[in-house]
Amino acid sequence: MLSDFIRDVALLKGTKIMCREGGCGSCVVTADIPDLTTMKRKTVAVNSCLCSVYSCDDWLITTTEGIGDSRSGLHPIQTRLARYNGSQCGFCSPGMVMNMHSLLQNNSKPTKKEVEDSFDGHICRCTGYRSILDAMCSFADDVSLCVDIEVNDYKHLSPRSKYPHCPPRDSLLLMPRGAPWFRPNSLQVLFDILGKSQFKQIALVVGNTSTGYLKNAVTYDAYIDTTAIQDLYSIEVSSVLTFGANVSLTKMIEVMDQSASQKGFEYLIKVTQHLRKVANTSVRNVACWAGNLMLKHTESMFPSDVFLLFAALGVNIKIQSSSSTASYSMKDFMTLDMKGKVILSADFPKLSTDYKFRSYKISPRLQGSLAYVNAAFLLKLNAENVVYASIVFGGISSSFIHATNTEAILKGKDISQQSTLSAALKSLIAEVRPEENRDQVSSKYRQDLACALFFRFVLDVCGDKIPERLRSGALGIERPVSSGSEDFSTDTSKWPLTQPLMKTQAFLQSSGEAQYVGDIPDSPQTLHAAFVFSAKGNCMLRTTDPSEALAIPGVRQYLTYADIPTAGSNNFMPQDGFSPEEIFCSNEVLYAGQCLGLILADSQVTADLAAQRVKVTYTNEETPITDIKEAINLKSFFPKPSEDVLKGQISCRAQSHFHMETQSCLVVPKEAKYEVFPTSQWPDLTQQTVAQVLGIKKNQVRVKVNRLGGAYGAKISRNFQISAACALGSHVTNRPVKMHMNFNSNMEMIGRRFPWLADYEVGVDKDGRLLGLKVTLYSDAGCSPNDHSMFPALYSDNGFYHCENWHLIPVLVKTNTPGNTYCRAPGYLPGIYIMESIMEDIARKLGKDPIDVRRINFYQKGQLLGDFLVWADINDRKKSIEKFNKANRWRKKWLSVVPMRYSIEWTGVCFSSIVSIYIGDGSVSISTGGIEMGQGLHTKVLQVCSYELGIPINMVNVEDADTISTANNNVSSASISSELCCKAVLGCCKMLNDRLSPYRKAGVGWTEIVQKSYADGVDLSARHWVYPKAGQSVAQYQTYGVSSAEVELDILTGQSQINRVDMTYDCGQSINPKLDIGQAQGAFIMGLGYWLTEEIKYDRITGKNINNSTWGYHPPLPKDIPVDFRIRFLKDAPNPDGVLGSKAVGEPPQCMSVCAPFALRNAVEAARLEIGQHDNFAHDSPYTVEKTHQLCLPDITQYVLK
Repeated sequence: MLSDFIRDVALLKGTKIMCREGGCGSCVVTADIPDLTTMKRKTVAVNSCLCSVYSCDDWLITTTEGIGDSRSGLHPIQTRLARYNGSQCGFCSPGMVMNMHSLLQNNSKPTKKEVEDSFDGHICRCTGYRSILDAMCSFADDVSLCVDIEVNDYKHLSPRSKYPHCPPRDSLLLMPRGAPWFRPNSLQVLFDILGKSQFKQIALVVGNTSTGYLKNAVTYDAYIDTTAIQDLYSIEVSSVLTFGANVSLTKMIEVMDQSASQKGFEYLIKVTQHLRKVANTSVRNVACWAGNLMLKHTESMFPSDVFLLFAALGVNIKIQSSSSTASYSMKDFMTLDMKGKVILSADFPKLSTDYKFRSYKISPRLQGSLAYVNAAFLLKLNAENVVYASIVFGGISSSFIHATNTEAILKGKDISQQSTLSAALKSLIAEVRPEENRDQVSSKYRQDLACALFFRFVLDVCGDKIPERLRSGALGIERPVSSGSEDFSTDTSKWPLTQPLMKTQAFLQSSGEAQYVGDIPDSPQTLHAAFVFSAKGNCMLRTTDPSEALAIPGVRQYLTYADIPTAGSNNFMPQDGFSPEEIFCSNEVLYAGQCLGLILADSQVTADLAAQRVKVTYTNEETPITDIKEAINLKSFFPKPSEDVLKGQISCRAQSHFHMETQSCLVVPKEAKYEVFPTSQWPDLTQQTVAQVLGIKKNQVRVKVNRLGGAYGAKISRNFQISAACALGSHVTNRPVKMHMNFNSNMEMIGRRFPWLADYEVGVDKDGRLLGLKVTLYSDAGCSPNDHSMFPALYSDNGFYHCENWHLIPVLVKTNTPGNTYCRAPGYLPGIYIMESIMEDIARKLGKDPIDVRRINFYQKGQLLGDFLVWADINDRKKSIEKFNKANRWRKKWLSVVPMRYSIEWTGVCFSSIVSIYIGDGSVSISTGGIEMGQGLHTKVLQVCSYELGIPINMVNVEDADTISTANNNVSSASISSELCCKAVLGCCKMLNDRLSPYRKAGVGWTEIVQKSYADGVDLSARHWVYPKAGQSVAQYQTYGVSSAEVELDILTGQSQINRVDMTYDCGQSINPKLDIGQAQGAFIMGLGYWLTEEIKYDRITGKNINNSTWGYHPPLPKDIPVDFRIRFLKDAPNPDGVLGSKAVGEPPQCMSVCAPFALRNAVEAARLEIGQHDNFAHDSPYTVEKTHQLCLPDITQYVLK
């Protein structure tokens, strides 16, 4: 693929690779390509991970290196992103930059909406998008902003002329390893190739974007690139609007928008609104509509939006074979044998104003998702009577297209009559019969959704004939351009301490110069590694046969547990204090995705391919346990537990860390020693694990960590296995071994946030005051108990609240899933959610406001909540929401307010630092055991060092973490690594200041002080060790916050929107409020994903994770964040128990996101009250679109027109 060519041949490492599916945006580059429709050139953003190098003939590719760098000068986009704090871990930043660069190439003055729309294919797990959108929207034409960041000169945004231009070639035949690649330049040549071809499976290629969905599901014998055939790019407007087969979806949208002003084509505005929801911008830029249809033809259950629209509108497509050309409907196309045939064009008819067309797409999130169900409706009306009806649904079954019986029922009927609607809905129930087990989305939900969408269409068509209260059902929730505000204080007298500085590495990250493990250049001897995984769980391993894999050119070796040295151990967890976990399965297969062996090959692509070719058989196969409730029923526990008002059950499921840089490691052998470069949050135990596995001493292993492209806990212990496997490969071959796990494997093999379930009983008085609480806490550890977080869950369960009688019973559950691990705010997040859910239930039972119930149970009265209610205008907004809900039957709003208390613990977490001053210029270097992973650790220690030594911050830098210079350091986690490293640096600087104090005199500069002290033999290096010991309290200090979320619910679809979020957070006296605000925003948005969109499902037979892709797992995208996001830090509140008055910030704000599911849940309750349903329902997150819709208890009897 182009991404591999860019990185491995051109050696331009700024372009990143994560998903290889076109779903994350990390690999986006700018492509200047020929437009055969206009015979001009155009500039587009493309996913280089989906684009074949062979398709790039006559393309000009620009990567982030081509627009700017820190040596020759940064591009304004790179500068702006960095200065707006839009880069935290930095892995996604180059893709963000190149996407914006592509947009400005075509439109130097976009609107804010156009900017926001263009980032529909980019995922950032760190920032929460607010700072990225603010940075990019600063280029918008409709923003009122005085830009003093850099010269805003759009003339220099497109340095296209300096690149060489290669003329297009004639018809081309390439013979890469494997299948041949043809590139005909005419239809005649194309059919000559097809006619003479001896190949069974041939792929016609335009954008090649279908590979992001199909992956390796289909193997082709030959590829034919049709992008040089001009006839397939024609666009004609006459009595019909004709599009050639190769016209991209982006071009189709552009032409349709232009044509919609013409009589008969007005309906195209509705079509383009739908097409903008297909995939994402960088996919649509090169994907052709015909390819989307062929994907539907190949995979009949694929919910193609293009097919849906074509079928509903009666669009026919022309298809040519070597002997004839014919026109086909969508129904006929689906049964047509396409071998030897080519789609030529599609004709969109003109429609009179008597036609009413609407289409809908309901998906897990607003952008970048496949539809649960999509629908398109076309009616021709004579007054209100139906003359013609076309009703089409996608996502129902492999054969369903039209609801033909319902279409027939509607003809001749008055669409505005209840009798017509009721008959149609009854007919839909009978003929819309969804297939079972489609990605485990329930058939009932899809059937209910189909009926609800038809009802929505009827409401829209009837317009003002419908009572005003019902009209809210006619349209979905319209999302405006989002915005945010930040409020914090800084003390200028202490600068650079408390100064809102950008990250010191931000320019390197935004320009793509920041190096991650996968970017470390390969030596000629480097081998690349890939794990071989089990396809099933809860069984025994029978045989593994790597012969087919080893026959692939470039594959060097296959390793298993048998290759571990005799003195070593098949266990990647340290032997003291941890349960064993095998590197390679020796017998019992615990879960689908468990590592069986290791392929070593000349490239990562080859290794990944070969790993799929290893043949594995199993025996003693039993049904895997993958659900916490199932495990509880079967009493599958770690270890076996002892046997032993208001009751309830609360559950929250797993969450993938979704770090943009997948698990990686490079191991280099050096004279009987090993240098290890892992993506690890815990270098010390990585060092120990490698030594343990190889059976060598710890001092023979040196671990270095520069930075991580996100972690969130996934790289604490889970990277041990990757590092150990690479070390084994290096030991066996005596060559460097590198692994950069492919995204799908990372999703299947690596554990996630623990699922939790709580059964509770609570006693309260009439005012809601807690009298006694008993909670049984179940936590799903997966196949290993090592990383459980029971203690913080138990500790956080009481939150703010006082109760005389607590009885908490922890139970660790065992399932056939990967060993779960720490994830941002482990234990605390579910613990707070469980306790706050109980408070919600108490309030509901007593008919009280949850705010009042919470307040009466506080340990002590504080001003934070009261001040927040005034600042966020809670009372007036609640009154406004009450009026809205009364006025709208099919839309509901709610506003929830939740306080948060989070304990920060230091005990036993040790960090060291070395601060060295260099003679000559007095510059300073810092070595610390803390790992920079986006939280700004390096920047903060620089600020502390600069402040304490009294020197400019640009005289200080931070070196990589290294187990030689900073040995025996603890894990960077729990939001405390930054402050403890700052504490260690502070200790070093105080030692140095004591040594230099005799030389500090008025008028003597820093360099002279350093030189004079050195001349007297003063040691200019200092090392300080921080080892906090247990005090009277478990916690070092507490941090507090209050948050509110205002949510709007679309009852007919289950879709929701967070209209506004307000947050007040106690950050003490922040060392860097700019970075800390970004951490708080990012943590909150990650929490929203946990509660609302992110869901992991397993195959019921094999136990395989079926949501292991960017199209199946749904972290928030830019349009999933609050429309209005307001955050402020508590002012004048220094922390006497912290470092320089500060408090931790990385994890606590994620717990503040619990206000969102409570707001949505209460909006659902308001919907249920409309049908007289007063029963309570269990707290069971995530509240996905599907679950939310079903909780609203949809039924066609509710769908009335009066």
